[in-house]
Amino acid sequence: MKSSTPRSLPAILPVAMLLCGCILGAYMQNWSLRRQNALRPAGTAPSDRAAAIAQRLEEGLQSHDPRDRCVAASVYARMGDIDIALPVLQECLTSDDKAAQRDAIISLAALGLRASPAVPSLMDCLKSEDRDVRIRAVAALGAIGKGAAKAVPALLDTLDGDDADANRECVQALATIGDTDALIDRLS
Repeated sequence: MKSSTPRSLPAILPVAMLLCGCILGAYMQNWSLRRQNALRPAGTAPSDRAAAIAQRLEEGLQSHDPRDRCVAASVYARMGDIDIALPVLQECLTSDDKAAQRDAIISLAALGLRASPAVPSLMDCLKSEDRDVRIRAVAALGAIGKGAAKAVPALLDTLDGDDADANRECVQALATIGDTDALIDRLS
């Protein structure tokens, strides 16, 4: 009796993989179009969409809610408009809204070296009572890298604390900033 297992499975496999790739690609393209259309207000043409988004971003920057301002500034930062984003993100760092502070810190970290002007404000966040704000500020200073060199003394002071997570982030930040000599002196 012959086996019912097809011997041509290895020959079919590349075709099946190609077909699956095509289906997945079509799905992802459809998903992307749906996501883009979700941003468009109902009844607006694509050319009107940009104006509507720009208006919403401007309204976000002018909002009384620090989280709205932070979100709008983060979008501007991702678009490369650092001159607009940076002052608003720095303002959010001083907000009483801890969520806005955390969001601003994350956005500044994503900017890397371009967020160097915010280093003094991030150094102030190292003194926050909110543990998450402190740890994220340390990580953001590390993400800024060499542009955060003036934060080394503050990071070394933070390293003296009892928080193992903050200490680990401080070691990483100091190594990224490049001041390993200060780190070695502190640890020895």
